[in-house]
Amino acid sequence: MAATQEQERSTVAMDMPTPIEQPAASGFDYSALPAEIVPRQRERADRIRGMYRQTVETAGEIGHELLAAQGEMEHGQFLSWVTGAVGLSKSTAYRCMDMARSFGPKLPTVGSLPLAVVHKLAEKSTPEPVRAAVLHRIEAGETMVAATILREVREAREAEQARVKAEREAARRAGLSDEQREAEDALRAKDERGKAARTRRDEKFRAERRAEVRQQRDRAQASAVALVKRFGVDDAAAFLSLLGGAVNSVAQATLDLIDVERASSVDPVQIRANLIVEAGRLYDDFVGPEAMAEAELLAEEIKRDGLREPLVVRRTDRAGKYLGEYDLVDGAKRFLAVVRVMKQSKISVRIVPDREG
Repeated sequence: MAATQEQERSTVAMDMPTPIEQPAASGFDYSALPAEIVPRQRERADRIRGMYRQTVETAGEIGHELLAAQGEMEHGQFLSWVTGAVGLSKSTAYRCMDMARSFGPKLPTVGSLPLAVVHKLAEKSTPEPVRAAVLHRIEAGETMVAATILREVREAREAEQARVKAEREAARRAGLSDEQREAEDALRAKDERGKAARTRRDEKFRAERRAEVRQQRDRAQASAVALVKRFGVDDAAAFLSLLGGAVNSVAQATLDLIDVERASSVDPVQIRANLIVEAGRLYDDFVGPEAMAEAELLAEEIKRDGLREPLVVRRTDRAGKYLGEYDLVDGAKRFLAVVRVMKQSKISVRIVPDREG
């Protein structure tokens, strides 16, 4: 029973991910510590480094044993033996075998590295030149940093994958006829032109957006100057303090109220409901069942008495261009009643006159 528990603890330890931070082997200034504890801390550092080395070398020894066992068993027997008799998972067994196969007698050379880093170096997908370079640098006395090793492994793998992909593509192209290659080249060129066109459109949009943001910032600055000039510093500060964090909301509500007043003298017209932008998305996403219940009651009134007060909308405008659509300024419940409940495709509105008009 005790042996089984010890085996389970060993298996868990092998399967758990290990930290990749390399323990500091040198460079610590022990003079910063009280003199009476320096010997103990030096001994502890040596023991910890030894534990790392033992862990790596033990994993390599396990790998050698597993490789030997695999060579003596028939296909299909080995993994059952590993999990049933040894108590290791398949992934742990193969990591140990990779370490033994990749490093062999050189395993003690990488013993000071964290186990997770040695695993990564030993994987079959790690190019052999990277492994050899790390061994050479450690043997030359260089202190290797785990993060640097992992980055070099990743970059080498990516380069190898790119090389293999390029070779496969070259071999595939070599098997094509001249006409097929020309057709592929033409299609590829067309795709590249399309990508370039999309890139230009995106850049143009971003440039327009930056210009719009700058314009908004300039208008805000000009408005601030006008406000302070008109009311003075103290009165302007007192007014803004009343608004608190709702400055933008109050400003938008004020603009909406102004537009409603300006539209009151405009004759109503019929427009298609789908020209009121964002309305469908907005009300589907944010209107709850209570608002829809109110809209249903309002729809009954409209059916009986007609739409007595049209919606108020303003033309949408971006970068000075009229887009043929409208923003809803006032009449959200009427919109719900007429469009969402009564399913009408047209609705009566008053269009806010252009400010320049």
